[in-house]
Amino acid sequence: MAARFRRAVADGALDLPLPGGGRTEERFEALAALARTDLSLGRLGEGHADALAVLAEAGRRPGEGAYGVWAASSHHARLDAEPAGKGWHLSGRKPFCSGATSVRRALVTAFADGAQILFDVEVGEGVHPVEGSWAAVGMADSDSQTLDFDLVVDADAQIGPPGFYVERPGFSHGAVGVAACWYGGAVRLLDGTIGY
Repeated sequence: MAARFRRAVADGALDLPLPGGGRTEERFEALAALARTDLSLGRLGEGHADALAVLAEAGRRPGEGAYGVWAASSHHARLDAEPAGKGWHLSGRKPFCSGATSVRRALVTAFADGAQILFDVEVGEGVHPVEGSWAAVGMADSDSQTLDFDLVVDADAQIGPPGFYVERPGFSHGAVGVAACWYGGAVRLLDGTIGY
């Protein structure tokens, strides 16, 4: 699955129309079609497409390779950000990171002084999967895991001011993109082409 996902990114198959630009329906139809092909591929593709939309909204260019968006948190897993020199030290745990070992970069939220800050980080050294943290058989190929962070990033890794991720106008489009993928997967399930 990881190879198919990275190939789709490299081929530009996930360079979808940005939401709110007059072609949003086309964007969601493409995500639903991708999920009808493979639900895990749809989940990974939606994360990459969402990351590109968030970066565009922030006026930032994406880095190279496949992206994920890791914004979930819970009372059992929390990622904190503390100033470190001219950058930030990200430490703690982040749950539900789809594409944990498949993406090259991720947009990650972390808490600093009670506010969420969004960062564009390169995934690699300093980011480690928690063994056994994802047991969903039906979505195993989405490579969604809890990750431990001990990572220092430059100041320019911060995307927007504190609160930007949830306060930006396009926040709801990300949720609808996930719904489009689930719709595509549900159609495939109801058509009898997959089963659980």
